[in-house]
Amino acid sequence: MPQVGWLDNNGKPVAFADALAVSETEGSWNGVPHEVLSLMAQQVTKERPDGISVTQLLGCPRKVFLEKTTEFYEAPLSNWPAMRGTLVHAILEGQSGDGATVEERYEKQHRGVTISGQPDSVRAVGKGKKRLLRDWKSTNKLPQYDSAYSSHKLQVNIYRWLLDLDPRLTEIEVVYISMDGVKAIALKRGGTTKYGRVIADEVMTDEQVEDYLDKRLFVLDAQNKQGKPVAYHNVDEEDLWNCNFCPIKNLCYNLAADEARSAFLADEPVKRVPPRKRKEK
Repeated sequence: MPQVGWLDNNGKPVAFADALAVSETEGSWNGVPHEVLSLMAQQVTKERPDGISVTQLLGCPRKVFLEKTTEFYEAPLSNWPAMRGTLVHAILEGQSGDGATVEERYEKQHRGVTISGQPDSVRAVGKGKKRLLRDWKSTNKLPQYDSAYSSHKLQVNIYRWLLDLDPRLTEIEVVYISMDGVKAIALKRGGTTKYGRVIADEVMTDEQVEDYLDKRLFVLDAQNKQGKPVAYHNVDEEDLWNCNFCPIKNLCYNLAADEARSAFLADEPVKRVPPRKRKEK
């Protein structure tokens, strides 16, 4: 039960069908054209594969669980970044040529748990076994430096592992697209420059990828099996940045307060409680 509708300009929840019925008659709903609303609704409600995906590994596990099991509403334009990315991918898919595998879903098991992922494109380079793996990212602003964002580096490294590609023979790029232009950033190979500066290897080995999976994968798997999310006070600090962009933050915090009370009563350690909402003056 993921997102089931939008919040109108007054914060009132409205089902997708009701908002679309108005926009089809009047041309728009809450200032958003019908065509855009219709595409966003299709993108949000499309069927997604069961199990654990590569993108889920990169986010807050609690958010992953609650978004799948809880009905919620968002402001329409909160869906726009995902919709924009879908449009970019749809355009580029038709331009990849015959030598590339595009948007194909792969599965692989790690310690008995299945992971799936869908890299944007993989193509042969030259006449040997060398491959070029690319992932496209739609963004408001191109990265300032010649380095991909850390979560994007992890994502493409896991894709490489998922496809069983040799890290020594695989070139990996993250391509950022914005209204300002395009910036393709290749993951750096480790080594030393002629000036003696050491460059860290951004292309992960299979062992490094699997170490990361050991840390992230089994939390998601345990949630699915137990039918409840990891407790808020046990979420890793590195995942808390997600709270600022989470559409179910209020529901999560309410549940977290109950979890903390239960843990206190059971004499279990609680290292974190949800922040209190400040009263407006």
